[in-house]
Amino acid sequence: MAISDKINMLVSTYARRQAPTLSPEFLPNYLQEELREIEASIKSLGDASTQVTDREPTNPRKGMLRYAVYPWEPLGTGVSKLVVYNGTAWVSVTADTDASVAGLITYTGTAPIFGVRAFCTWDGEGSNGATTTQAEGNIDTLTKTDLGKWTVTFTTALPDAHYAVSFSGGKTTTLSDNVQSDMNIYSKSSNGFSFYITDATNNTICDRPNNSFVIVR
Repeated sequence: MAISDKINMLVSTYARRQAPTLSPEFLPNYLQEELREIEASIKSLGDASTQVTDREPTNPRKGMLRYAVYPWEPLGTGVSKLVVYNGTAWVSVTADTDASVAGLITYTGTAPIFGVRAFCTWDGEGSNGATTTQAEGNIDTLTKTDLGKWTVTFTTALPDAHYAVSFSGGKTTTLSDNVQSDMNIYSKSSNGFSFYITDATNNTICDRPNNSFVIVR
């Protein structure tokens, strides 16, 4: 069954028709119809685009996005927010996104789900200076300042400095030759943190070739 553009937010595409060549008297009507089609297509593009507005659209359609600002408060929270029309009401895009993410993973219980805000893996046995990561997310720079000492800056700052850091550091890839390593954070802000790595067996600062951390907030 075809999706109706009366209740759903669809973009009307424009395709130019062949102009009349044998009967020039039909040209005015042809041009008028073409302009009408172009106008309808441009209007549908405007309706489908995300717009900032202080009033509800006259004929909202499912899938329509608007950034609602005062005095229009479709959520009743008094906060400007991106909303989408779901066919019956305007709802928060953020809330819908959170729900869809939760639906993609396996979990039980009603406790909230929190995502990783940043992560990084790298070889720590290189020279001082900017370090090339093996894989990362939301990491702007990883800089080695001395033996076993590092400074991290985030690409996008976190809400505050109250985030959790989980670290793993390995001496080698061989299980029998591996030892526990610890991360010691001594400077922490919403923009990043500094730390040093120690050998857990003797508490000495050291380099490790296989390192990784994740940030949760």
